[in-house]
Amino acid sequence: MEKSTFRFSRIQFRLILWGLGFLLFFTLIAAVAIGPVSIPLIAVWQIVRESFFGSPSENINSAYVNIVWYLRLPRAFQAIATGSGLAVTGAMMQAVLNNPMADPYILGISSGASVGAVLVILFNLFNSLQTYALSTAAFIGGISAFFLVLLLNKNRYEILRLILSGVAVSSALSSLTSLLIFQARHGEGIQSVLFWLMGSLARAEWSTLPLTILVVSFGITFMIMSARILNALSLGEETAITLGVKAISCRYSIMIVGTLIVGVLVAQCGTIGFVGLIVPHLVRLFFGNNHRKLIPVCALVGSIFLTWVDIACRLVVKPAELPLGILTSLCGAPLFIFLLDRKSTIGIRKK
Repeated sequence: MEKSTFRFSRIQFRLILWGLGFLLFFTLIAAVAIGPVSIPLIAVWQIVRESFFGSPSENINSAYVNIVWYLRLPRAFQAIATGSGLAVTGAMMQAVLNNPMADPYILGISSGASVGAVLVILFNLFNSLQTYALSTAAFIGGISAFFLVLLLNKNRYEILRLILSGVAVSSALSSLTSLLIFQARHGEGIQSVLFWLMGSLARAEWSTLPLTILVVSFGITFMIMSARILNALSLGEETAITLGVKAISCRYSIMIVGTLIVGVLVAQCGTIGFVGLIVPHLVRLFFGNNHRKLIPVCALVGSIFLTWVDIACRLVVKPAELPLGILTSLCGAPLFIFLLDRKSTIGIRKK
């Protein structure tokens, strides 16, 4: 794991958190105001204030009200919840699996969710659930994939076996997804599936936000409370046991919470790569491997990063929209190469 090259006092760390919180607030305003149709900040403030505390004034453009309240604001909150949830879950997976290459999807959750989504979009499964059919099927698929990985592990609490089981399940379910897409007959459905598989916040709605925010908030709080355990697990299982941590039970309880977060997020937004892999590594460069500091900073940085990526996706090919996964990969790959190069340089210097 990366070691921090900086040391911050408690007061400095709190100031950094406040600074990131202010930057997140500014990012939220930008996400609502910036888009294919630019909306003045005064209009945004009036719409948000009057929508929360009263009916919108007749002086405000009704088109602005529809764009801000029904499209951009729920989408911005969804971006914040998704970015923070993926970043925190990535940091957690890297700690409990003691593997710097781990990400939120390493245990096959995204592949299982993809199968569920494809069955709904192309074959109308769960049609009776109407607007909730896609998210329900994706969530069931993701959670089922995770428990299949646990079943393949056969009570052998080996980290390597767990990771390899996840890789095997991911490969099998990805093949099944490809087969289902190949068997589909209508091109419009295939395009919808591919867009969902590459990640998108276009389906964000007020009706689905409370569950997402509740699950992500619970998960982040749980991870912060489990910071001491995560610190111990990141040092290795034997060290964790020596420090008095029940490594096996703690690892699986933390992974179940992480799976719940990822399952809900993938069900809403599809697969968004690199956020859960890159953000924890970047934060570790400055704050080290102490999860009491790492988790809250990852949550803030992840939410800020993904919200700005979503803004860019709406502007790059306007009036169309670019899938999130394309830009996160374009940003994440160079950053990952930089981190690898930096780690190699540090290793050479130590020798």
